Amino acid sequence: MDAARVVRVRDGLRRRPLSVDSIAVFDSRSWRTHVVSGAAAMLLTLFSERGEQPADSLVDALELVDAGLSRAEAQMLVDKALVELAQCALVEGVDLPSPH
Repeated sequence: MDAARVVRVRDGLRRRPLSVDSIAVFDSRSWRTHVVSGAAAMLLTLFSERGEQPADSLVDALELVDAGLSRAEAQMLVDKALVELAQCALVEGVDLPSPH
């Protein structure tokens, strides 16, 4: 992921917890509800609290290394969550991986 890239959440999202590890996100623009993982929910919370964030700052902003993950594990978790949110069109500024 490009270190200079800024990621931001789309406007008009409402969230509701479903379980310990997932939330439902309603997108008022598309009238769709998406179920996303706990990691994606953490990113949505971060964006709602702080606004847009540089992609390379997300691991540190979520304090995942402080929580006991290695930097590589934390980066993998953030990358997977960003792809999940981008596939649902809930964030902007994320390049989706090539399907090949």
